[in-house]
Amino acid sequence: MKKVFLRILSFILISTMIFMSSAGCSERTGDEYDFSDFIYIPEFITLPVVVQNIRGIAYSEDVIYIASNERLDEDRFIYTSKIYSMNLDGSDFMELAEYSPKLPDEVNTAGSIEIDTFNMDPEGYIWVCETGRFDSEETGDFITTTVLRKLSITGAEIQSVDLDILFNSINPHAWFYIIAITVDGAGNIILEVAVSGVRVIYVLNDDGTLQFELDTPNWETQIFKMPDGTAALFTYGEGLSRRLQKVDYSAEAWGEIIELPIYAYYIHSGGNSFDLILRDSNNLFGVKLDSFEVVKLLNWVDSDVMTDDLDNILVLQDDRIICTNQTIDFATWEATYELIILTKKLHKDVPERTVLTLAAFALDWRLKNAVIQFNRTNPVYRIQVIDYLDQRTDEDWFAGLTMLSLEIISGKVPDMFAVSSLPFSQYLARGLIEDLYPFIDNDPVFNRSDFIKGALKASEHDGKLYQIFPDFSINTIIGHPSVVGPDMGWTVDEFLAVLEANPQADIPMGEWLTKEFFLMSTVLQSINEYVNWSSGTVTFDSGAFAGILELADTFPAEIDWGTGHHLDMPSPDIPIEELIATGRQILAGSYLGDFSSVKNYRDMFGGEITFKGLPTENKNGNTMSVSLGLAMTTECNDKTGAWEFLRVILTREWQLSNIFDFPVNKEAFYIKAEKAMVIEETPDWWSSEWGVFPGLFPLTQKELDQTIALINSLSGIVYLNDDLMNIIREVASDFFNGRYSTAQEAARIIQSRAAILVAEQMG
Repeated sequence: MKKVFLRILSFILISTMIFMSSAGCSERTGDEYDFSDFIYIPEFITLPVVVQNIRGIAYSEDVIYIASNERLDEDRFIYTSKIYSMNLDGSDFMELAEYSPKLPDEVNTAGSIEIDTFNMDPEGYIWVCETGRFDSEETGDFITTTVLRKLSITGAEIQSVDLDILFNSINPHAWFYIIAITVDGAGNIILEVAVSGVRVIYVLNDDGTLQFELDTPNWETQIFKMPDGTAALFTYGEGLSRRLQKVDYSAEAWGEIIELPIYAYYIHSGGNSFDLILRDSNNLFGVKLDSFEVVKLLNWVDSDVMTDDLDNILVLQDDRIICTNQTIDFATWEATYELIILTKKLHKDVPERTVLTLAAFALDWRLKNAVIQFNRTNPVYRIQVIDYLDQRTDEDWFAGLTMLSLEIISGKVPDMFAVSSLPFSQYLARGLIEDLYPFIDNDPVFNRSDFIKGALKASEHDGKLYQIFPDFSINTIIGHPSVVGPDMGWTVDEFLAVLEANPQADIPMGEWLTKEFFLMSTVLQSINEYVNWSSGTVTFDSGAFAGILELADTFPAEIDWGTGHHLDMPSPDIPIEELIATGRQILAGSYLGDFSSVKNYRDMFGGEITFKGLPTENKNGNTMSVSLGLAMTTECNDKTGAWEFLRVILTREWQLSNIFDFPVNKEAFYIKAEKAMVIEETPDWWSSEWGVFPGLFPLTQKELDQTIALINSLSGIVYLNDDLMNIIREVASDFFNGRYSTAQEAARIIQSRAAILVAEQMG
């Protein structure tokens, strides 16, 4: 295939996504309809709790077959394999009566047998690879077995191949693991196998004898059955490019190469309408190889499908799509499996709702699931996610951000923003963002007192709240009160004074800290001191910033990532607790995400800590980071509907089930705090050799009060601007390498370049 395929795919994919919202309104009939006129509507079937995991699914004559491994012993990793069948409507769920795992003759003791791979051949026979692990009571030896089995749809064995014998004859000293099995149109059995850490393709005859083997170019591979029945390898090409490389059976070698887009993360069979299906993180595309035609079939969010653990995608001959998904409740850590059946329907036949757009760049999966759950249940409004990461090209990963900026300039402003990875400060400066305090004040359930006050205040701009968020983390520097004092906050001079008072601290902030890391961390957390996006003013030429540069220059230049130590300050592999106890380390740069991290630092510093913060001119260097922020634009078409969605992430229930950091909902916050203040039961897997289980030292009331005081002290929220940080990184590197004689000179260069950048980005 020609290289032009890749370029055509890129153009068509981008064009399809741009114009998707306007498609489907034409008055066509019958065969004149094409895929752009349709949307896939899902049906969700929750699988019974006996399905503890899914090793694969297969479909034949309106029956779904599901392979699963069931844990038999809660204290030990002992499993048995099961195969279930059910009708497409969820009825007649049953275990295949004639299937049972194959137990080797020489094994007479209990053990574990699992299905590693599961597939169905063109004639409707089921193929499984089973791995067994046993402790022999007679010899005391540990026995492993690997068997390839051909089964009828009732589970009865038709054929069995002992793969241990086969592979030991090929390489008796290697260990191997079966990754995938495919049966091609001619009945050849194709195995993708990990052989001592290297992926190898083995092509077998239908009786299990070896024909030939093929090496793979890298670890990221997948065997795929082509429309003509032959096999091909889906893998990486040059750089990050993706490709199919066909198996040349006659030459027993790799043959023709078909180039694919860089964002073809996964590949599936194409059903009746397409030769193959491509999948990225958000979308599914059909491809016709003879005409190079690419069609966007669906966006998972638009079809209300969560993608937590989306897998086992099958495209049927009538264009229905079947897949499975696993969702996890992070409050209980319980997993639920569901079968999803997606059916095409014309856009015009789907009940209309008010559509509100949410612009994002790499939308977080938890927000994505919040959108999906809202769309499944709200009868009036529907959220359409426009993820501008989808507009990336091989040449420009951030092309979508440029497109979004151009759309905003032209007046096409989305209804909402997912703040993460977007230039939110610029949007604020342009007056594009709505104050959300009035919506909280007028909410029938919420008021401001329902949320952690310090977190909301840190997010304010001029007393207004321009984004909401379900959780937050804290950026600080931690030390023992006897070293840094009991109070929060310090200047650069005070920071240096502590270092000078502790000459024994040869690695004062730990072995991981370098010049660049300290500088970028400090600047990132205090960037609001140097850039005011509202006024467009920049003050990097202040003496304070030059002081930060000089301080950063006192740290080592590099880390030996092989050992984790500084290249110019090698030291033994000493635990951080010992470094602190001996005085070699007196500070820790910290990301506080939850109460367990507070307890960990408490234990690390021997019982007491001070949240000192980063050194800043105003002595207020404790800041907040948010990863799941949402904002409403001033141009929002229906602000009532937008708030109905935004408020979802503020609820106690959503936060307890979906977040990891400190909750902003006060009830959820104190529920997590109360849990941290209880002694946890030591789990069975905890070894006494590891010391005391951390849960035995619960959070104290004093530490909870200290954490709340820290939250109330937060000076602001961190917004990342990659262009600005790159300027600082480049000039600082020149300063560290001696190009600039003084920190003041480097600061003036940064001031000049940053001022130009801010002016440009403010438009």
